[in-house]
Order: sequence, then structure tokens, then C-alpha cells
Amino acid sequence: MFASYVIAGPHLPSGRLRAIAGSGLTREPQAPDIPTIDEQGYPGFDVISWFGLVAPAGTADAITARMAGETHAVLGLAELKERMTSMGIEPPRLLSPAAFGDMVKAEVAKWQQVIREANIKVE
Repeated sequence: MFASYVIAGPHLPSGRLRAIAGSGLTREPQAPDIPTIDEQGYPGFDVISWFGLVAPAGTADAITARMAGETHAVLGLAELKERMTSMGIEPPRLLSPAAFGDMVKAEVAKWQQVIREANIKVE
């Protein structure tokens, strides 16, 4: 199964779960001894969880800029970063609205290709 380190990590020391690999391109800072899938012979394998805020199409730039600014301010608080790190969560990469839009488009294109190549159909 795929699970975030936050969910699976606490179960690794007991041996109840065994990590086979990390799914991102880089090793988890909390588990540097766990190799990535990319390192194990599947170049370019990069499947990570990400989160973002979205607004309806046509939302005024001033509103999206304020949403981004306020969100970045909160996520930039040292107290929150420390709390996230203590829980095994890597503090998020903060993107501009345009960069986030580009990332979402790239993710959609990546998964569309996977769906096409694997001939996945809706049932």
C-alpha cells in the first residue's frame, strides 16, 4: 500500500509494517535509510501527496493573491512548522497561484497518460 510517512512511520520501529520504498524522488527526511522507487530501478517514479486551495474560475486576481498571501503567512509561522515537523510532516512548499496552477496541469497530464497507457476504464 501507499501511505504517507505520517501514517506509516510510527509503525515501522515495531516491525508491524516494513517500508519497501519511498514514492517521491527524494528520500523522506524522517527516514533517510528508506530508498526511493526511483533509486530501485524505476527512473522518474514520483508519486506524492499534495494539497492546495482553489477558487472558482474567474475569481479576481486580488482575491486569489490575498488568499495565497494569507495562507503563506500562516504556513510560514515558526510554531506551525515546528508542530508539523514534530508530527513527521514536511512543511509545505509554498507556490504562487500561477505556479500551483502549472503544477496541477502537469499532474493532470501525467495521470491522463498513465490512464491511457494502462487502458484504465471507468466501471
